[in-house]
Amino acid sequence: MNTPHEFDAMHAAAFALFCEHNTDLDEGQALDNFESHFKGKWDSAEDYAKNLAKETGVLKSEQEWPANCIDWTKAANELSKDGDVYFLPTGDGDVFVFDTNY
Repeated sequence: MNTPHEFDAMHAAAFALFCEHNTDLDEGQALDNFESHFKGKWDSAEDYAKNLAKETGVLKSEQEWPANCIDWTKAANELSKDGDVYFLPTGDGDVFVFDTNY
């Protein structure tokens, strides 16, 4: 298990935002939950939703139908609305993604 001082700059920024978002966790709980639920830095919530659809086998390729007809903004919003994930803006236009399956 990493400690916050062993994180690279991206992970340190993500951990700081995670802690701000999860104020009910002590540092040990926050670190454990962060490492379990951090899904990375993405260009956008839409890119994460599209990748998740491919990884889970819902889509075989983003070039083929129906991928080119999907409203990926709506798909990302549904993931967040359903509570499966949440997106925290990085400040540089990207998002950090966390799942909520505790």
